[in-house]
Amino acid sequence: MNRTRASWLADGALFAVALSWGINFVIIKWTLDQMAPFQYLAIRFGLSALVMLVLFGRRLKALSRREWRNGLVIGLFLFSAFAFQTVGLRFTTPGKSGFITGLNVVMVPLLQWAATRRFPGYNALFGAALATLGLALLSVNPSLRLDLGDLLTLACALLYAAHILSISRLGRGTDPAALAVIQIGVAAVGNVAMAVWLEPFRPVVSPFSAGSILYGALIGTVLAFTVQTASQRLTPPSHTAVILSAEALFAGVFSVLLWGEALTLRSALGAVLILSGILAAEARKSDAADMPPVEMPA
Repeated sequence: MNRTRASWLADGALFAVALSWGINFVIIKWTLDQMAPFQYLAIRFGLSALVMLVLFGRRLKALSRREWRNGLVIGLFLFSAFAFQTVGLRFTTPGKSGFITGLNVVMVPLLQWAATRRFPGYNALFGAALATLGLALLSVNPSLRLDLGDLLTLACALLYAAHILSISRLGRGTDPAALAVIQIGVAAVGNVAMAVWLEPFRPVVSPFSAGSILYGALIGTVLAFTVQTASQRLTPPSHTAVILSAEALFAGVFSVLLWGEALTLRSALGAVLILSGILAAEARKSDAADMPPVEMPA
């Protein structure tokens, strides 16, 4: 297949998005030593929502009541996924959080199978088997249980998978930029509510946590969404899905290099199996027009 210079640039931009998401696991882990999780998310998504409103807010006027309702449902899945992921990150390592979050790619075809009774293909089943074995090697402790942080992150992966499917079913035909504004707005409101309800007020924000919030809001959310949306017009969906799957690999690498996570033979093998399972599942998704790629997972 002959590819244009623009398509190669789009792949490079998507690679940069995956890189920015991967390192953000370590940045958030550090930030949670200084801020409560819902306060971090409330400020991050509040700022993101304001920027998105400025950029794309006028597109909301064209949405129907049904599209607004669907957007609110999709936004609830996004809010819930980020909540479980960030709270779980307090109790696990950035690398494990990245790889377990990446399991959402494997879960999507299985959830779709349960909902539609449409067989997802042997690649999806093979990917699920590899990823499950990898999860066992990476996270199951000697008492044969998942630790709290890993269990919460696994719930996050399931919610991300539900979020992707909800976009496929409820967001079809809706302006993606306007839909993103609603989703991020719902996440902002939900996290503000949870912070007020569950966490003591901490008015002091350190320079590092402020920088972390700006990075997560402007780079990890607004810029990443904009780049992904623009790039997907220029490169095949299969490229988008596989390139963004590298986020888990980057999370593991940065966790070892920057956070000091121990790299054992067992954890490395588990990570390889999970990544292999993700790529196997993506091989099936590459030909499925109704399966959108993962977006905004960190």
